[in-house]
Amino acid sequence: MRRDEFKSDEEYEFYQWLLEAKEFGFISGYVYEPETFTIHEQVWFRKSIYMKTKVKQETVKLYNTADDLTYTPDFVFHLTDKGRILWRDNVFARSIQTQANPNHVYVDVKGTFNQYGGDHRAFYLKQRALFEVHKIFAHKIIPRSFFAKTFAPECMRWCKGRKVPTLTKLGTKAPNSRDYYEANLWRMQRTLEL
Repeated sequence: MRRDEFKSDEEYEFYQWLLEAKEFGFISGYVYEPETFTIHEQVWFRKSIYMKTKVKQETVKLYNTADDLTYTPDFVFHLTDKGRILWRDNVFARSIQTQANPNHVYVDVKGTFNQYGGDHRAFYLKQRALFEVHKIFAHKIIPRSFFAKTFAPECMRWCKGRKVPTLTKLGTKAPNSRDYYEANLWRMQRTLEL
């Protein structure tokens, strides 16, 4: 997918992470904006309107919203055994421990800063409602801090347009995917042997 097919730069950055995670066998597949979940349907009720000679029944919306309350995750990906072993205690622990299908991880990608904070606050309400209705836990991922916990995609680690290759701030904080894989290989092998 091209960069302009995503709604934000952060989604593209996370997409690059998914590509490298798939290359190293942590995940087996991913889908961008897969399906929309209905969290709460619009509520209608019958209202009586009293006229001079008769009573008229009318159907009215309870809330002043036009549509149902829905949620569409940015990404859904499928963890392999390696990925589940590697991230079961930290990054994706909640979905591995709580969902009916622990291999599916639902992700909502957010930016690092929102001046008004509205998108982040609304997400937590939808996250809770999604779990209560569908038993699906959606992870809020802020790519820069997430990369520091796992690994940074190679395209995010290096400054572009420099004569001498120079690491970005993110590149100095987060390992690349190969180093991350090699550093955690012993844990994956030990658990798979048991």
